Amino acid sequence: MIAFRRLLAVTIGVVFAPIFVLSLISAQISDLATNPDHMNDMITESGIIDNTYIKILPKMSQEIALEGVSIGEVMDTPLTVTFEDTESAGLLISDLFTEIFPQQYTEQIIQSTVESIIRYLNQDTDDFEIDLQLNERVESIGPAFEKAVYELHLVESILNNVLVPIAYENVSSVMSNSLGLKFTEKEFEVYFRQIMPPEWLETHVVDGVNKLTIYFAGNSENFNIEIPISSRVDLVGEVLKDKLKKDKNAREVVFTKVIEPLSERMIKSTNTFNYGIAFSREEILEVLKGKASDEWMKTESGRFIDEFVKYMNSEDDSFQYIVDISTLRDSAVDNLLDIASERLDQRIEELPPCSGLVALLTINLKSPDLPKCLPEDPKIRKNVSEGLHMVIDNQVKSFAKKGLPGSFSFEFSDLVGSNPDIENKIQEVKQTVKKGITFSDNDLREML
Repeated sequence: MIAFRRLLAVTIGVVFAPIFVLSLISAQISDLATNPDHMNDMITESGIIDNTYIKILPKMSQEIALEGVSIGEVMDTPLTVTFEDTESAGLLISDLFTEIFPQQYTEQIIQSTVESIIRYLNQDTDDFEIDLQLNERVESIGPAFEKAVYELHLVESILNNVLVPIAYENVSSVMSNSLGLKFTEKEFEVYFRQIMPPEWLETHVVDGVNKLTIYFAGNSENFNIEIPISSRVDLVGEVLKDKLKKDKNAREVVFTKVIEPLSERMIKSTNTFNYGIAFSREEILEVLKGKASDEWMKTESGRFIDEFVKYMNSEDDSFQYIVDISTLRDSAVDNLLDIASERLDQRIEELPPCSGLVALLTINLKSPDLPKCLPEDPKIRKNVSEGLHMVIDNQVKSFAKKGLPGSFSFEFSDLVGSNPDIENKIQEVKQTVKKGITFSDNDLREML
């Protein structure tokens, strides 16, 4: 921004420095005070205007091209437009400045100003004013800047060097930590360009310049340029769903981000039944996940994304997503029964044989423990085994119906976990979505 300020200083200096110097001279040399043409000739012969346009302006423009131009902030990160071909950019910036403030215009302003000073000093008039004739010049800013947008590829520069890197640093971490979706930098850039295509940005940039033009022309006391992000948020949901279609791991986000974490407080780590049969939480989740079709995963993960996008684009601070797993739970019963039956068979096979009264005394189907032995008679042994299986089957069915949840409710506290950084980042992104990218007259004053 130092180069930009210098350029403004040069602009003011070109017009006012000669006038100031000659005013001092005219106060000391009386014969000059009656000859404005002679003063204007002196300015022309000094070469100050030519030197400014031929040497100083190109140099300052090149400095701007090298340093870039700061245009505000997004998410507390400075927005600086940089140029890939700085030499060409410097030449174009100089040409644009000359187009807005041509040398002939500057010479004309200086000449008319000198004449006004002479008339005032000679007491030919009681009023002294300098007419910079800015209206016409300001009106040329819009077309000149629109030309710069396309010839300097400003929007591409803003996308490549500003918006995409800032968004990747701030938004991708939110997507990863809160939604469980991870993107490579290249993948993120492709999706970002779908949400904010260059053509859409160009429209808003040119519209912003038109507002600036109205402001500088004196037809408005202030200005506020806005690039509304909230109108693009729905597209975020679409590109995230596209990610679900292409990435199997992304489709499993409903399990990895919602069901598995919430199960830690809704399903016991170990679930025991009679006869030493037990299921771990991980085994139950594996069975449930095996019952979830790819289409179910895609649909529920898509609903999760929809709720998140809706939250990010709303005034409401509460977030809730409910996933119904009752169909998975009901269809998982047979698998849980098979696992329990296989484990019970293994334990029964390990029981030693016994006979007579001992065999009868050891059999108690109501006991939570297995008998210490089973009768040698195959038929009796089979009947006892079937009785044991019946007990386990009833317990597993009851557990699936009453011990497993039919749904999981995922709220904002689950979204951020115990990490305040994630919560702050989500709130920061949410505020940026709400406010959009803005640049006002206050920002301009601070920049200068």
